[in-house]
Amino acid sequence: HKHRYITSNGLHSSTYYTIKVQACTSAGCGPNSPLISQTDEGVPIGVTFLTSVPGSNSILWSWESLSTNQLRGELAAYEVLSFNNHQWMTNMKSTSYLQNNLTPFTNYTIQVRACNAKNCGPAMLGTNATLTAAPSSSTNGEITLITRRTNSLVLEWE
Repeated sequence: HKHRYITSNGLHSSTYYTIKVQACTSAGCGPNSPLISQTDEGVPIGVTFLTSVPGSNSILWSWESLSTNQLRGELAAYEVLSFNNHQWMTNMKSTSYLQNNLTPFTNYTIQVRACNAKNCGPAMLGTNATLTAAPSSSTNGEITLITRRTNSLVLEWE
């Protein structure tokens, strides 16, 4: 009773394959015994940023959804690493992330990666700057006239 085996290389990750084994002799072949099996999940490819839309206190980051083939399995989550809090945020199925409570006219960087049950893929880096915000007030409410001349005025405020 010999055990026989064959290795099939070059298959795609997380893909179903039907394998049929059939014994043959010079008198003909017997019935085949099919087996349906799936290859293991692989590491997803990196995500691609489509847009980043800045506001004065926020940036909306968006990336392209990955196909099952690109994920090399089923999507578990997109993870976002925000450099202002240095933590990976997980369990995001969305392809966008709104980064809030930011300082106006400041550069911000994030990383995004796709994860399946096996592993997370490489992180894609995104950088953008928040917009300049309009000042809340130019004074504390009081402007004082210091000097008045025929061709000029001198004003003072805090």
